[in-house]
Amino acid sequence: MLILTLFSTFAVFSAGNLTPRKRYRAEFEIRATKNVYPEDFRCQGVKLDYPGLLLQFVDGKGRKLTRMARGNFFNVHSREFVPGAIEFYTGEGVKHVKPIAKNAEFRNFRIVPVPPQENLAIPLDYRVSGQIRDYFITPGEPGKAIFDVWQGKIYGDLIPIAGGKRYHLTVIGYAVQRSVIIGLEFYTHDRGGKSASVRSSRAQIRISGRQQKLDYTFLVPAKARWLRVTMARGVIQDYQVRELK
Repeated sequence: MLILTLFSTFAVFSAGNLTPRKRYRAEFEIRATKNVYPEDFRCQGVKLDYPGLLLQFVDGKGRKLTRMARGNFFNVHSREFVPGAIEFYTGEGVKHVKPIAKNAEFRNFRIVPVPPQENLAIPLDYRVSGQIRDYFITPGEPGKAIFDVWQGKIYGDLIPIAGGKRYHLTVIGYAVQRSVIIGLEFYTHDRGGKSASVRSSRAQIRISGRQQKLDYTFLVPAKARWLRVTMARGVIQDYQVRELK
């Protein structure tokens, strides 16, 4: 476990050594130093000066790695210090994480490994940018919410998987009209580009009523090492991915 006490608007700190394809959680306290946007729970578009904390991934030589990870920026809505966290998987070649404050100050930053979980998916958190685009939410306890993405989309963060194995997807939610569109995107690596994509598939699952549990079993392509789940045209509360033994 790595701990840093920091109090700076634009400070950068390198946390490592991290193991690629492992699950970690960055924990910290943070407050905004400039504009604070109220949590009106309707996100359409991006505010360029949104205060928060960015996680930047670098290799063993300190070089920035461009990844297809989505959930690596934590939004803060308060000028008082509040607890924050970003859960993530380390990508290929990642050795360190650099937390970078934007219009904010943070302190007590630390990286902790996440024990093995049956659910491989990174939990959805409305405070973490990039996971959900153009949505309206009904908030619950901190970090928990119900996401209305009838006109938007949920991008699950990348999940390390094993080619040729079977996995099970569970989605809690319901359709706004006819069906929720669930996408499964498979990649050979997490750095982006056409060479990374193995296969994309969309499964339209018809749902009736509210608070439905959707179950879907799938086989991973032999060359795939990463999975992203996308969801659109519905109201989503949670999703889970687990490997079938």
